[in-house]
Amino acid sequence: MLNCSWELTLKMAGTKTKKERATRDIQADYRLIAEAAEDSIYIIDTDMRVVYVNTYGASQLGGSPEMIMGQSISDLFPPQAAEHQLKSLQRVFGNGETVLCEDWSAFGAQNIWLSTRLVPVKDGAGKVRGVIGFSRDITDRKVAEIAIARSEAELKQRLGYAKSVSALAEAIIATEDRQGLLQQMVETVGETLGIDRVLIYRVDFNKEIIEGLSEWLNPKSKTAKSTRNDFPLDVFLRGAVSLWKKRQPLVSHYNEVNSVLVGDSSSELLHGSMGIKSLLWYPFFYEDQKFYSLVFNQVTQRRDWTKDELEFTGSVAKQITLAIQKLDIARARDIADAALRESLLQLRRMVQETVSALAVTAEKKDPYTAGHQERVVTLATAISRLLGFSEERIEGVRIAAMVHDIGKIYVPSEILVKPTGLTDIEFGMVQTHSRFGADILEKIDFPWPIAKAVLQHHERIDGSGYPQGLKNGEICLEARILAVADVVESMCSNRPYRAMLGCDEAITEIKAGRGSLYDETVVDACVQIFREGYKFD
Repeated sequence: MLNCSWELTLKMAGTKTKKERATRDIQADYRLIAEAAEDSIYIIDTDMRVVYVNTYGASQLGGSPEMIMGQSISDLFPPQAAEHQLKSLQRVFGNGETVLCEDWSAFGAQNIWLSTRLVPVKDGAGKVRGVIGFSRDITDRKVAEIAIARSEAELKQRLGYAKSVSALAEAIIATEDRQGLLQQMVETVGETLGIDRVLIYRVDFNKEIIEGLSEWLNPKSKTAKSTRNDFPLDVFLRGAVSLWKKRQPLVSHYNEVNSVLVGDSSSELLHGSMGIKSLLWYPFFYEDQKFYSLVFNQVTQRRDWTKDELEFTGSVAKQITLAIQKLDIARARDIADAALRESLLQLRRMVQETVSALAVTAEKKDPYTAGHQERVVTLATAISRLLGFSEERIEGVRIAAMVHDIGKIYVPSEILVKPTGLTDIEFGMVQTHSRFGADILEKIDFPWPIAKAVLQHHERIDGSGYPQGLKNGEICLEARILAVADVVESMCSNRPYRAMLGCDEAITEIKAGRGSLYDETVVDACVQIFREGYKFD
């Protein structure tokens, strides 16, 4: 049995001295501290048995201290959880050093994550006689980290989709080669989604034919072979009529054929002779007695398309529609200019919608600043309007504010949610977000200086900002507006490392920095807005 400071039995030699009584009092105090703790505190001996556990720790194990003490680690935990515990304890016994670890454990039927500090207890000769453990339940934190990681993955996926949509938009504008453009469409969507085979078909009821317009085969797929062909309409008639009437995607798998296809030769053709495991037809661009369809084939294994993938496919279908319209219009130059302007407006709206979705998703990266971007948008827009900006330029400020922190997806989550002050290295990592944000956005052809405003929104008039140390006129006005709106909103909101400071203190801050840190006209406009009763929602 391990001897610990509060477990030592003082040798009685005659009348107890004052020193002995004081020692016993101190030991009693130690026990009180351990029993009052809301963490598990326990002592393990060299036989890997529990010789002490506080009440909280025993309750987590589903018993009382008396029930737990004397049992081995292997008795208390399921095999895999016990293995985690024993490995950490063996490290302490082996090298005599304190071990910090985070791992999962099991209490009854519940799996939890623990943050544990294992401290060696040594005898006079320096030999480890036991280990004192301090364990804290960090399950909530781990669940939050997993959720943030999942949101980050979703955001990166959506960024990939946005880049693809942007690339397709640029291709539509840049080329008039119909076949080349359709081929680029299937290549881009195939690479983005990792499909084995992508095709574009046109179904023509007048000609009674299904025409294969373009095809892309995934170079990583060893079994995908070309199936591009012109088929008589009666081969896929049932499916074609369903797509024409319902105007909804059609999915078919080799072992659960869609009932729409049953009754004709298509199911055997697709899942038999063509060796297709999963099929998706996504119809679009319905004209007089004809329509187009994106066709995805998964050859090597079954695939179930997700909601995000279907939404991305829908965006691509819209782009292809615009491309086909543009190329058809190119044949009749008398109406090409008007149609192209409309196409560009549609592309612009699509990019703006994509940016909005990215801005909302980006806030999932840091749950403590949820709503920050939206509040910066409303304040920056109000400042721009008071400064007399045109509606067109105000729209540019609004979009820049929506995505001004998009670069934070590259900053580690643990830094963004850190509840204490940042180290110099950590702060330097946070500072990179403006540069990363600009790198993401400069690839999108905005009619406003969005990437420039995002890059410069932490610059200051006196050159003390980052990342370039720009001064006064070197900083675009949009960035100067974002700088003031960002500072005011941040001070008016809670942060992981501090409570909100309040809008009064925020106004005091920007007034103090007027002309030195912040643009004078922007500060004056912001102060006037709040004086007239402006409040964050």
